[in-house]
Amino acid sequence: MKHIATVQLQDYYQHKVFETVITKRHWNRFESRLKRNVDETMTLLDSFGTKATFFALGWIAEQLPEVIRSIAAEGHEIASSGYWGVDRLVETQTLFREDLRRGKEILEQTTGTTVDGFRCIRRSFGDKDLWLLDIVAEEGYRYDSSVMPSLIPARIETDARRQFLHNTRRGPIHELPHSTAHVLGMRVPIGGGNFVRQMPVPLMQRAFRAWLRRAKSPFVLYFHPWELDDDLPEVSAFGPFTRIRQYRNLGKMRHLLPLYLERARFTTARDYLGFQSKPVILCERSSETAILASAPVAPTRLQDVSVVIPCHNEEDTIPFLERALDELENAAAGRYQIKFILVDDRSTDGTLERIRTTFSDTRRFRIAALGENRGVSGAIHAGIELAESEIVCSMDADCSYDPLELLNMIPLLQEQTAMVTASPYHPDGAVLGVPEWRLFLSRGLSGIYRAFLRHKFATYTSCFRVYRKRKIDSFSPTFGDFRGIVELLAKLDMAGESIVEFPTTLQSRIFGYSKMKTLKTIRDHLRLLYQMPKFRQEMESRSPDMDCGANESNET
Repeated sequence: MKHIATVQLQDYYQHKVFETVITKRHWNRFESRLKRNVDETMTLLDSFGTKATFFALGWIAEQLPEVIRSIAAEGHEIASSGYWGVDRLVETQTLFREDLRRGKEILEQTTGTTVDGFRCIRRSFGDKDLWLLDIVAEEGYRYDSSVMPSLIPARIETDARRQFLHNTRRGPIHELPHSTAHVLGMRVPIGGGNFVRQMPVPLMQRAFRAWLRRAKSPFVLYFHPWELDDDLPEVSAFGPFTRIRQYRNLGKMRHLLPLYLERARFTTARDYLGFQSKPVILCERSSETAILASAPVAPTRLQDVSVVIPCHNEEDTIPFLERALDELENAAAGRYQIKFILVDDRSTDGTLERIRTTFSDTRRFRIAALGENRGVSGAIHAGIELAESEIVCSMDADCSYDPLELLNMIPLLQEQTAMVTASPYHPDGAVLGVPEWRLFLSRGLSGIYRAFLRHKFATYTSCFRVYRKRKIDSFSPTFGDFRGIVELLAKLDMAGESIVEFPTTLQSRIFGYSKMKTLKTIRDHLRLLYQMPKFRQEMESRSPDMDCGANESNET
């Protein structure tokens, strides 16, 4: 009997465990390792004369069409995992259907041949999800490989363990489930993925041999190209359990796959089912589009904006930051002329050297190296002093706030507005992957600051801000560390200046590690609160007739 070899064609950051810390719209900010891992995958398969089915995302076909075409050119089958690979339990049926359709269309346009198969990569189908096969069939797929009846007691038998034909309104559709077996009293996947990497090899091989002896259905082997890569960039946002799950035994599949491929004959799902690929008609690009694209654009006066980025021991973050800044600059084209000011706050690793190498275009980037460590607030204000524009923004080097949000914040900086500050704790804001203890601490501190200040904001500690330079030039903070972030806002508040709060999303740091020390942070915030009466006296002495309650807080 022939068995089926399948490959989940994803880059490492597209794996489902990253969903809690990485949004899909930020995928293009990551270094792609897909091509090199696909090349190694095809070399390994070729050494055993094996052809496989690659379940690919439409997004990958758009970004890296050459990778999809190279796989198809080697005789492997291209199947679909949708465009984004949406979670069928999270999204609506309409969005799930649209994702299926869009992924299929793009993959067919890329390869020039029909796409017959689908696999849901965010969450497998169980016995109660077979109604979803109706949607898969209605979108033109001839087979599915999303069912995995696993992590249920072994005594519960299910017909969904083996290949079956499911009748839908559109007609029958073949189902090729992930292979599972009874292991330690539970039904677990034995065809690949995390279980095969983490479980003892003899145990998994025993289950594989038992399947072959009793085979009434093909064994469905599956793996990800990134599982061959033992040098993946480490994402620091994960907890210990997820870090083990994602990074332990990477590269092990190089040695495990031959144990499967040399013991049984594997082929593609399409070949196993006896389907024939058919050519599709490729759509040509409209000539009208080309004419419009070449039409001259009238020059406009762009508004100058400076973006200050403090950097302290951010060597691992620089490649991600580079792509994020390129995206910001492209999105701002036609509206703003952006000058980036990167301030190295006396880093002790290779940050400064990497900044100078990466951001060498002096027309777009200015690099300042501080002679001493001043802290995040001190570094930001050193950058603001260097800025030549009236509008100045500040952001973290780790991009924990999406830099593109600056384009929504800048228009809120009206003529009399001193500052626009980001707020993830605003009712319309959000947090992604941030530990609960940190949220509790930040929200608690913000609650205390609200008792002292006129602007009743949800967040006071964010350094993701837009400033009007002439308004803040005379408000240099006393503290150079994170306390200076709150101090500046407090002084502007007490001086009667207008401040706008902008709701946005705070995302956990992806690369590198936070420099925050919890106990020291609490202690220093308490010391800052003790200074609040002093700040008020200082502001009152600057303008004795000032009515601090004259302006209402401006909140968006």
